[in-house]
Amino acid sequence: MAYPISAVTAVSTARPADAMFGHSAASLHPTEPGTAVSDSVAEERKLDQACEDFESVFIETMLKSARASLPKDGLFSSEAENNMNEMLDSELAQQMARGSGIGLAKFIKEDVLRKNRQVRPCASR
Repeated sequence: MAYPISAVTAVSTARPADAMFGHSAASLHPTEPGTAVSDSVAEERKLDQACEDFESVFIETMLKSARASLPKDGLFSSEAENNMNEMLDSELAQQMARGSGIGLAKFIKEDVLRKNRQVRPCASR
């Protein structure tokens, strides 16, 4: 089967991710490292991660409190079950925070960004 020259050239010059996802990695990160734009993007990603981590800890604390209210005596209760439940709560909290969560991460991020905008004009004195 013969392919048009343009198709062969496009495939041979594209990186594997470009062909798979239909866009280049350069289009996702158009700025060079060390520039103001890339630094602000990196800072926003750090803020997103910190807010998500905080939400995860908060959710885990809620799950632990809810589990502590359950009766501990039972035919099948053991230290191994308690350890497994702690790991389950931790992983469940992380997955919930990575998904839509409870909205705490978004709220914290918006609050931090709003306060950051309010402080910046005063810092230029």
